[in-house]
Parts: sequence; structure tokens; C-alpha cells
Amino acid sequence: MGFDHRATMRTDMKTKTKTVLPMGESNPPVTSPHFPTEHQTLLWRNWGLVPIDRLAKVLRCPPDEVLKAGCELGLREADAVADPLWGERGYMTLIRRNWHLLAYEQLLELLDWTSEQLYDALKEDDFLWHKMGFQKPACKTVGFQPLTEIQRLQTRTLHQIVDRHLLFDSQGPWESAFAFLDHTNRSPLEARDVPFDLRLAYPSDTLYGDPLLDASGRSCQDEELEAMASWGINAIWFQAILYKLFPWDRAVELSVGWEERLEGLRRLIRRASHHGIKVFLYLNEPRCLPTQFFDEHPDLKGVDLEADGCSALCTSLPAVRSFLRKACTHVFEQAPGLGGAFTITMSENLTNCYSKGIGEAWGRHCARCEARDIAEVIAEVNCEIEAGIHAADPDARVITWTWGWRADWAARAVAGLPENVDVMCVSELGIPVMVGGVPEVLNEYYIAHPGPGPTARMVWAKARERGLKTIGKIQINSTWECAAVPYIPAVDLVEKHLKGLQQEGVDGVMLSWTLGAYLGGNLGLLGSSAKDMAERIGDVGSAPKIECAWKLFGQALAEFPSSNQVLYMAPQTFGPANLLFEKPTGYKATMLGFCYDDLKGWRAQYSEDVFQTQFEKLASKWNDGVLVLEAIQNSGTCATPQFSELLRIATAIYCHYRSVALQVAFVRERDRPAGPRSVEMRRILDEEISVARRLLVLVRIDSRIGYEPTCHYFYTANDLMEKIINCEFLKTRFCPEGPCP
Repeated sequence: MGFDHRATMRTDMKTKTKTVLPMGESNPPVTSPHFPTEHQTLLWRNWGLVPIDRLAKVLRCPPDEVLKAGCELGLREADAVADPLWGERGYMTLIRRNWHLLAYEQLLELLDWTSEQLYDALKEDDFLWHKMGFQKPACKTVGFQPLTEIQRLQTRTLHQIVDRHLLFDSQGPWESAFAFLDHTNRSPLEARDVPFDLRLAYPSDTLYGDPLLDASGRSCQDEELEAMASWGINAIWFQAILYKLFPWDRAVELSVGWEERLEGLRRLIRRASHHGIKVFLYLNEPRCLPTQFFDEHPDLKGVDLEADGCSALCTSLPAVRSFLRKACTHVFEQAPGLGGAFTITMSENLTNCYSKGIGEAWGRHCARCEARDIAEVIAEVNCEIEAGIHAADPDARVITWTWGWRADWAARAVAGLPENVDVMCVSELGIPVMVGGVPEVLNEYYIAHPGPGPTARMVWAKARERGLKTIGKIQINSTWECAAVPYIPAVDLVEKHLKGLQQEGVDGVMLSWTLGAYLGGNLGLLGSSAKDMAERIGDVGSAPKIECAWKLFGQALAEFPSSNQVLYMAPQTFGPANLLFEKPTGYKATMLGFCYDDLKGWRAQYSEDVFQTQFEKLASKWNDGVLVLEAIQNSGTCATPQFSELLRIATAIYCHYRSVALQVAFVRERDRPAGPRSVEMRRILDEEISVARRLLVLVRIDSRIGYEPTCHYFYTANDLMEKIINCEFLKTRFCPEGPCP
């Protein structure tokens, strides 16, 4: 695993330096036999996302050959023009859809990136290397080749499938990808009495990876900031990496551009302040560095993480703690007016030596930190950050987020925090649930199970004993229960959660991670009620029925298999866009990257029977709520844009949940010891086609569906179209007894 001798090393033509890109185990890629050739797969997955001339460069052929080949597949020349925003705001999508298709050399050509850019994205852009599964498949060069006669026949058949199913011109006009960036959704309330002194949210129009160098100028526009204020939000946050903002003398080469970033930060602070909004930094520090860095700086080295090819900066060392303090002081001195920062000290990123566990159970060791109490080390990191920030600005708000802290030592860590920090806790922590007869205790955020939970209450109580303020971390709009939609309309559950936090007496709320940051949906509950929201969406007659639908959605969510592994590995967020495979791929699902066919990884502690049954129940009960909304629509009594949006989002969620049940059924049927039954396979594949088509229409109408700021588009219209092609291909394998209907 990690950065080994099989890694690709490429000379960067701009910097004349060599950057090592990780390979990991580098297993054979998952192929796509539903396309006759690999170059056709490349064209399908990048049509309209990557300029034709760049595709031609990757394939080593003339652009007119690319256009001709795409049209032979059923793609339209009119759709071939690529929006530049895909390169700025959709590069995660491009990386993911080409990961099993292109080797690094061609992937870099496709992205028009240097190897340094890709390395930085894999390391720092929301732990992308983790999402990719810690390995780059061993892809061969993909080049354009004239089709054989058999491939021509297969291509004509594929084109016929496209013509039969995809109905390019049957409905419209379509909304292009990223069109949501041009729509600013202001609150319908002129004034509101909003609870909580801090209402912190992610600005949904903001780039995640390196937002302060956003060349497009589309992040945090004034219209968006004004709209956020209208919804009651008074603080925004985004990721900050200290070595990119502070010229650290040990690694000045990492800090290139720090002056421009700080100037961008100052501009943002000024603009946000005009709307009464404070800017907060998310600090997940100190960031690990490539193991090679420690060849020159062995005195700073902490634990290794082989899969990342990195090592921690050991925070038990005075020099590392000094870096934390000085960097935080520097940033807050150089950017006066910052509202504050919140920390995460246990996470997917390797930061301090304890951040991903330590000792025999994890196979990682740091002699200095192992000899110390984990609570002491974690509290110490937060103390250094607080000291650095408050040395520059005593009024800045420093929030310690207990994400990943274990209940058996969290209280000791709180006891070691400084006197002037706030303590933030995921509100649902410790809630016991029973789904499908399987017990679980929650340690992640859900809409299905409103907090606060007993562990969160315990942590907050310990904080209050010390006179510290408390913050509740929730997801007001969407969670990993289905992250591909702007909000999950289980409004009564969210209302219950907000009331519970008010009764608990928390001082503030963090309303969203990067997902769930949409301005609208359940956010209307800040300073309002579900009843009032229903009446604004519909009218006096339809409002009770809308509330009934919301309650049905909440009852459906109670069937969601409650497990972090299910949240992050199962296909409910990719929905019908997740492909089916004729034979087991052998790949394990990755966190928010690839679901594959890893039923064992999807289901966590649930049996196959229970897991399938739960998603069937969830989809069925969710559909009951959709049917209530459809009845309102058919009555003609409610034709507001808000109602149309609600029905559209609810239907999209149904498509996701129903598809999971179908995918589980497919994998189980495929892997039956006695072999798959063609009649059952045809039923599954036909319904999966139907669900993909239904979602395809919604995606073309609403560009928000499928998008999340760190993962970018989980899928596009072309992915859903590919799923239909994929299913039709599998019918020829599993159901050869008759033609496709």
C-alpha cells in the first residue's frame, strides 16, 4: 500500500520537479463491457464535461473522429461543448468516473493538470485518496481504434438502446449542470426570531479544496451571503490548511501562494461583514506530510500511515506545537475580523499521532504519544490552537469539535481544554436505536433519529461545569442517508431536533457540513414551524396533506439501517447511477467514492436478508409520502414552485432508496449457489432501468440533484443513461431467452 516502487513518477513541466503519485495495491481495473471499446467508454463518460480537443489529445486522434465516434454511440454533437465549470467545480466527478479507465498520464491530460495538482487534491481535498480506496487501478493506455465489424454491430445496437430509452428531446428545456449557482434562494420571511447565538453553515456555492484561490470568483458571492443572512445564518466556514497560509520555515515550499490566500480571506471577511456574517476557519491540524519530508526533518516525525504515504507531525514535540501556535497567530493577525475557528482532532486525515488511533490494534506506534493519555494529547492540540488564535484576537471564537472522541475519554479531554473555548458535539451521539432487530448506538449525524443523545448531553454537561459554551452539530437539510439531494424533507423530525436543542440550552448550532448547505428546505424551520412552512408551500387546504407526507417520510427513514458503514459505503447516495456487474469485482466499497458490488461492505452488521428488507421497507414507506404529494398535484389545488420542488426532491430520494433494494437483490441473485434465475434477473433489471429513467428526468430538470460541494456531482445524466445501457447489456447475459421488451 501507499507510495511504493510501483508509484508513477512524472516530471512536472511547469516546476521541473518530480511528483510521486500514489498507486497502492494497483489491482486490475473494473471494466465496462457494456461498451464495445474502452475509447467509447471514455467518450461516453466525458461527453460535454471535457472539451472535444482535449479528448482527442488523450485518444491521440483528430477531433472530428471524436465527434463522429460519439454520435455513433447515440451522443449528440450539440451536447459535446464542455462547460469550463467542470474543470473548476466538477474535477472530483471527472477523477472518479475515469479512475478505472485511465492511467495517471492520461488522467492528467484529461484534467489538464500537473501531477502536483493531482497529488494535492488526493492528499488535501477532503481526503480524496481515502475515497478512492487507497489504490489506483493499473489501467492501460486508452487510444482510438477503428471499430471491427463486430464492434460496429454492437455500437449500432447500443445506439438503438439509447434511442429507445433516453428520449433526448421528449421533455425540456433541460437545466445545465451548475445552473443552481445562478439561482439565489432568499428566505420568504421578512423578519424572524431565530434561536441560538451562533448559526454556522457552509456556503453551498463555495469551492472546498482551496477556496481562497478561487479563480472563477463564484465562491461566496454577495448575493449568496445576503441570502444566507435572510435565512438566519450568521456565520460561514470553510477549510483552511495552515501550511498554505503561513510561511513555515521548515517547509516554505508548501506555502507558495500564502499571501494571495490571505488577501482572499481579507476580502471575504469584509464582504461577509456587510451582511452581518462572521467567517470561521475549519482547522484539522497539523496536517500530515509526505514521508519523504521527514528524511530531512526526522525530529518532527510521528506515526506513519502507510496507505497515505504520509507521517504525522508529532504534537508531543515542542517544535510542532510551536508551529501550530505561530501559524494560528499569523493567520488571525493577517486577517483581522475573523469570527473564529473550529477544530477536528480525530478524523480521516492523519493529523496528531492519535488522530487515527495508535497501538497494536491499528499497527501504528509513536513512542512519545503512546506513553501519554489520548485525552491529554487531544486536549493539548486544541490548547495550542486556542493560544495561537487568542494571542492575535482575544475575541475570536474557538470551537473544539469532539467529532471522533470516544465516550470513555471525552470527559477527560474536555477537562483539559482551555478556559475560553466552546465545545461542539454531534447532537445524535449516544442515541440507542433498533432497526430490523439490530441494535446500534449512534456516533454520526442522522435525520432519522433526532437528538440530542445521551453522550452529547454528557459532553455538554462537562463543558458547562467548566463554564464553557456549548454548540450542537446537526444536519438540518441532508445527511449521508442521501447526500445527492439538497434536503431530505422529513420536516417533523428536524423540527423535533431543533426544539430538543433549545430545551437542552446549547448556545449555538452548526447547521451543516459541506452537504446539506442548501438555502431552503428544512432551513425554513429556523424561526418558523412545520405548519407555517406547509402553508407557504401549499395553501390552507393542502398544507395538512403536505405535513402528512413529511410525517410519512420520517416514518420511512426510521427503517434506514443505522451504521456509519452503511452511511458511507452503501449506494444510497449514488442511487441508480451505481453500475451492476456480471461477475463479482472483488473491490471493496470506499468511503463516498465507489460502491462497486460490495454487499458485505454495504450492509455492515446487518444480514443480507435484513439489509434488503430494510431498504424495501424504506422505499415503500417513502413512496407512500410521494403518493400523497402526487395526489395533491393531480388535484390541481397546489401549483407553487415550492411544491413542485418538494415533489421533485421527494421522488428523487425514492429513486435512490428503491435502487439500493434492487442492487442488493441483484447481487444476491447473481451470487446464488445454484446460479441466477433469468425471470428474477429480468424483473430486477427492468425495474432498475425504470428507476434510472425516472431519476434521469428529474436530474435534467434540477441541477442540484446529484451535487455535493466536496464530492461534486455524484452522477450526471450520462451516468444514469449508462446505467440503462448497463442493465440492457446484463439482460443479454442473464436473460438470453428473449429480446428486450
